[in-house]
Amino acid sequence: MNATCPPLARYDSRLYDTLAAKLADGVKVRIVVSDPANRGTIGSGGYSQIKSLAEISGVLKARLTALTGDQGKATATMCGNLQLATFRAAPTATWADGKPYALHHKLVAVDDSAFYIGSKNLYPAWLQDFGYIVEDRDAAAQLDRDLLAPEWQYSRATATVDWATGLCRA
Repeated sequence: MNATCPPLARYDSRLYDTLAAKLADGVKVRIVVSDPANRGTIGSGGYSQIKSLAEISGVLKARLTALTGDQGKATATMCGNLQLATFRAAPTATWADGKPYALHHKLVAVDDSAFYIGSKNLYPAWLQDFGYIVEDRDAAAQLDRDLLAPEWQYSRATATVDWATGLCRA
């Protein structure tokens, strides 16, 4: 969602504005990103482009504040509708080799009925991308059951915002 791709912008404000609008409408949003401990310079093999989840929640809170006109309402909206965490594939904090978790696939799932999976980053970049949009409730249900639900089961331990548990370090 955020990157280091000079001279391009660090993030796409349209994405954050869309997410802010959905959160303000009461839509539950879950964001799971690569562990910032897996941060690397361009070409280093590191997958994270952020130092902490606060970089994402900070931008999102600012866009919500701009939308609602009230910082307190923005915070309440974000805390009541967002889940934000770093990727984990198991109960441990690292891969078996001790390296921080990396998450490289890009996946956006919407309304239990459609999803995109591919290589397109959600920030401006001059990369060649490829992916699929799948509009199929059965496929979306399988994706949730076999990938997203188990991913959240482990990733939740790293959450900084989780509407379901009341956690909100935003």
